[in-house]
Amino acid sequence: MAVKLRRGAARAYPKAAGKRIATSRDQRRVVQRACSLLLGYPDERLDDEIAGVRAGSDSLPGVLRDELESFCATAQSWGLRALQEHYVRTFDQRRKCALWLTYYTHGDTRARGQAILAFREVMLRAGFEMAREELPDHLPVVLEFCALADSDDGERLLEANRECLEVVRTALHSGDSPYAHLLDALLMT
Repeated sequence: MAVKLRRGAARAYPKAAGKRIATSRDQRRVVQRACSLLLGYPDERLDDEIAGVRAGSDSLPGVLRDELESFCATAQSWGLRALQEHYVRTFDQRRKCALWLTYYTHGDTRARGQAILAFREVMLRAGFEMAREELPDHLPVVLEFCALADSDDGERLLEANRECLEVVRTALHSGDSPYAHLLDALLMT
């Protein structure tokens, strides 16, 4: 859990932040699915999604379960409207918090279009059909693919973009965002 310190002091991250812990494929899928749901724009399904994440996290190591619970507790205490406003300020208005993975490697260039198509091709080859109206490099979409696909292609996409995820995680911590808990959990798997 991030600790708010006085101005100019070093920021404290969770002890395990950025360090991988031993997890099974099923446990990684639980974390990926939870993060996929909770990193999407919060809407009227939020309470049901939180309940589902809490119910499904029993099999996780304590540190992962604690990170997910920290986000869930904060989201519920803030309420839907405040969380929606925070989501927009965080993910839509801060470049270092963008959830489109190819943005970090290609910026807004033509090459990014090719990279997005590559994500789409990987997903199509694995038989994954996107249910969301997002680009295939959108982190919640990639996480859903990881959690639901039979192949390890999704995990390879995540691994290839780990540095991008670290940038997002660091920016979320810098902004004292509860979403940092989700990236902490994800990057520990």
